[in-house]
Amino acid sequence: MSKFFAGLEDAPQKKVNSAIAAQLNFSDDSEEDKPTISNKEKKDEEVAKLCKETTFKKPKDVDQFFKKLTKYSAHFTKKGLPSVLVDFIAEAEKNKSTPAIFKQKKTKFLEKYNEVEVILNVVEEKKQKKSYIEEIGKTYLIENLQKRKEALKEMESISTLSEVEMHRINLYLLSCIIEESVEENYAEIIDRLKKEKNFLSAEEEQSLLRTRIGKYMRNLLKYVQELDADKINWENVYYDLMEVADGLSDVTDVPRESVLEIDYFLRSTVDDVSRPYLSKEFIDRPMESHNYEKFKVVEKLRDLPILEAVALYKQLTEKENSTNAYLPKCAEELGHRAFIERDFTNAMDLLEYSYYNKTLWCSAKTETVLRVLCLCFEQKMKEREFFSVFKKSLLQIGDNLLLLKSQSIKMEIARAFVFLRLGSYSESHAIITEILPGFNCETLLRTRAIELLLTPQ
Repeated sequence: MSKFFAGLEDAPQKKVNSAIAAQLNFSDDSEEDKPTISNKEKKDEEVAKLCKETTFKKPKDVDQFFKKLTKYSAHFTKKGLPSVLVDFIAEAEKNKSTPAIFKQKKTKFLEKYNEVEVILNVVEEKKQKKSYIEEIGKTYLIENLQKRKEALKEMESISTLSEVEMHRINLYLLSCIIEESVEENYAEIIDRLKKEKNFLSAEEEQSLLRTRIGKYMRNLLKYVQELDADKINWENVYYDLMEVADGLSDVTDVPRESVLEIDYFLRSTVDDVSRPYLSKEFIDRPMESHNYEKFKVVEKLRDLPILEAVALYKQLTEKENSTNAYLPKCAEELGHRAFIERDFTNAMDLLEYSYYNKTLWCSAKTETVLRVLCLCFEQKMKEREFFSVFKKSLLQIGDNLLLLKSQSIKMEIARAFVFLRLGSYSESHAIITEILPGFNCETLLRTRAIELLLTPQ
């Protein structure tokens, strides 16, 4: 890879373009790579030819020469006087045989473009401070993720990069390594996120970060969830995210809100899940005070009695401008509370809503509870959208005609359904209580078994 970028730091622009083209697998022999004569070069060649063919023997020759130069007036104004013309005029003035009128014509001619020359010199100085923004952007055309990453890292090694260029490279590399693997690149991801605060003096760069930080944080939150699911301690990740949030707090609230999501929906949930792989100090660590209203709503809904909480939830969702992204998660929590408190109607409404409006923090338990509700309240659930999902899952019982115990929750509920149809509600109840410990549904299942017995098939 390095061979594509050898000498990049002080290479002319064409070398940088060539490096990008190489990563894009462009052929060096393609039509696009063949040198073409620019309009400026063409004009300069014409002026050079005019100088070569001109001799000043008579005053008339001087008049004709400067008259011919008026053809290139726009070119000189835009691009400046070509060096070949400046050198030719200087040599002609030194020549003793040049007519005296030449000095007058020359002075008038140069005065016209003197101011232009000063401006162009400033522009040229700026050009010397090479800009790589266009080349950095072109790396997105490199489809191969590894090659794109290599190209960006080669550019990152250039010592003369501006703050904006360093920021673009850092952001684009973040996208690459997150797409590649959060687990494998975690240390570099966090390091680059912490560096972001050093590149944000320009408003445009702040805006660019805001468009991307949400995606970055979503991926990191998923990584935390995976660690938790695998029962691996993730306390260091939490503290890393807090440091990122502190560093970017003047530009975006997204990292801070992401930390609060962990606080509310994982570190201290309403599910009372045991996490022995986390320290007691970490679990008991109080949340930092904040002024985010959407999290205040979560707290309030959790603290209210179930019926009051459901009423407040419905009131909030009816607001036309409700933009609280955590309300679907609140619906799920309230649905599980309603189920535990045997408010089955609200449980059906809230859990079905959360099932079809999944969030990053949705629980797999929601689908299980909905299946149990279909089993216990078949007639009521038949009118709901989720019942079609439940019916399809029953088809797998064809792979277990002997109704043998399995490790699949879906298969176990299908077994419970068949036992209930056969009138063995106690067997069905035993299966459900194993899936949902503490949920006593024997009376519900017995009632359903009697209904089935009395209903003509």
